[in-house]
Amino acid sequence: MHAPQENKPRLLGVLQFWHADLAQMNGLMNLMADLAQSYAPRIDFLLYPRYDTNIRELTALKALEKAFNVGGMRSRRQRSGWPYGPNAQAMDAFMDVRKLYDDGNFPYAGALLMEADCVPLTLSWADDILDEFVASGKLASGHWDGSRDGNPPSSHMNGNLIFHPKLVHEIPELADGEVPMWGWDMHFWSRIRPFAHPSRLIYSDYRLNTPDNPLLGCNHLFAPRKHTHPDNPLSGQELKPSWLHGIKGTAGIDCVRSKLLA
Repeated sequence: MHAPQENKPRLLGVLQFWHADLAQMNGLMNLMADLAQSYAPRIDFLLYPRYDTNIRELTALKALEKAFNVGGMRSRRQRSGWPYGPNAQAMDAFMDVRKLYDDGNFPYAGALLMEADCVPLTLSWADDILDEFVASGKLASGHWDGSRDGNPPSSHMNGNLIFHPKLVHEIPELADGEVPMWGWDMHFWSRIRPFAHPSRLIYSDYRLNTPDNPLLGCNHLFAPRKHTHPDNPLSGQELKPSWLHGIKGTAGIDCVRSKLLA
């Protein structure tokens, strides 16, 4: 365990994973630990495996613990399959973060829900997105998708977002409600939206590095991004993300290593 480096707001990273994405989570954890040798961001981590996941296969844990403060909890709702499994896990995370806050054990400005298919794009990634969140004055910040047709409608803020536990006080159903039959971030979006900030630094590129959304080299990963839907508050603006969600496999991790650890 490491003492905080400076008297500034800190972030809690909630690492959500299950047995099917352990390999990619190991790669992400090793990457973040290695990056911290050059720049130690103001973040602590909470391991948050699904109820049935064996963390003995989390081979990168020792590396993460050498670089950061790391705690552990576990989701408890025994749901599986999509979307029930990830929905239940996220809702348990909201519940446990709220309890930490209510018990006086949350010395953080916010919590970041993190999945295995994410990569940092800057050394100061956690500081960048935390400072943006604090400056926003909102209770949630993340990648804001514009409205799209569909049933259910797919407008939402992607679930890899920063939130303050007060958000769960405002919307207790995030923790205490029934597990929805479609993505929780879309299901609760109408309730979250009044408290939400559109991040310029968190970006979701859905299923990047798959046949329907190929990764066109490492420069593609680090290229500026742009929202195009007119409903998006940032539509048309050039964005330079610090944290990217949606990259499948290890190609993104390899690209970040080649650029930031060269």
